[in-house]
Amino acid sequence: AINGAPMPGNATATNDADGKAIFGTITYETSDLTPVDENEDGIIEDYEDTDFTYTVTENNGGLPGVTYDTRPREVVVTVGLNADKTDIEVKNVKVRVKDEDNWVTVNPEVDLEDPENPVNVYFTHITNEYGATGELVLGVKKTLKGRKLNANEFKFQLTLDGHEGTAEAKLLEGMNAAPDPNTPYNADIVFPMINYMIDNEVDKTTVVKTKEDGKDVYTVHIKPSDFSAGNAQNPPQANYVYTVKEWRPTETTNDGITYDLHEYPIKVRVLNSGGGHLTTEVRDQDDNIITQLTSCYIFVTVYNAEGSNTPEGKKILDTTGLDRELQAGEFEFDVKYNGTSLGNKVTHDSDGKI
Repeated sequence: AINGAPMPGNATATNDADGKAIFGTITYETSDLTPVDENEDGIIEDYEDTDFTYTVTENNGGLPGVTYDTRPREVVVTVGLNADKTDIEVKNVKVRVKDEDNWVTVNPEVDLEDPENPVNVYFTHITNEYGATGELVLGVKKTLKGRKLNANEFKFQLTLDGHEGTAEAKLLEGMNAAPDPNTPYNADIVFPMINYMIDNEVDKTTVVKTKEDGKDVYTVHIKPSDFSAGNAQNPPQANYVYTVKEWRPTETTNDGITYDLHEYPIKVRVLNSGGGHLTTEVRDQDDNIITQLTSCYIFVTVYNAEGSNTPEGKKILDTTGLDRELQAGEFEFDVKYNGTSLGNKVTHDSDGKI
């Protein structure tokens, strides 16, 4: 209070579940008013309306994720006698907010709905913002049957359902890593990190793609109303579904590679348990929590190759000092694979050609 204005019952107050913080009742006496008319006996017969100024500020409680509005509110209460001059009444309440170097006048909200309390309750709004962030990395596994994998050979796409084909980039792309030499037919695919943030400015959840250090960065700006109400056992949550698939050319088989046509849904639950941090859970189609995505979603591609070869040879018989020549069909030859005959035995001609 300024200049000794009467104070309420409490100089500090905390909010209730509805956000109301009530300091208490301020009682004004005629002795608080400015006298304007005094008779010859020294008795004051009238008082002029008097302004009383109070300053209301919110303390920064340091709650994680909360942006406090600590701008001072100047509340000017005008008090005077009623029309019959039999009682004191509040004539007006004016609230000003100091915004940087300027004072901005705002209208207080008046609560007249309490029949048990004839004293009007005046509220000035103080708005805080809560923000929270979190991140998630999704991945799958690639298996190639028929030959060894090469690094960055296969591309995979991850789409947030409901955002396909929109103007902003909603598609995450990932390439297979170099395989472990001990498992050359398998490799992990790890997508770029997905950032989540509560955004009080968006009217719908939006995905924004930016660049940082030359890399794609995907941020999901979550509309606060996307979160469920939550309770003591279950924090508020927002649920999203991603679809992952392997990129493939127009034909399902290309250059001997038959692509995996599966498209897998990945359910992501974003939990807002307070403290300015969002946590994530990844779940399968049956709503079971997945701890290792690369062992759950496996894309299998098959490599097939065809070709032909006609083996040729020549039989040479050293006939030096002999009165004979090599005769056609004199010797027989067999082609084997891993020690097993392929069943096509052949002989040579008179020139030794096999």
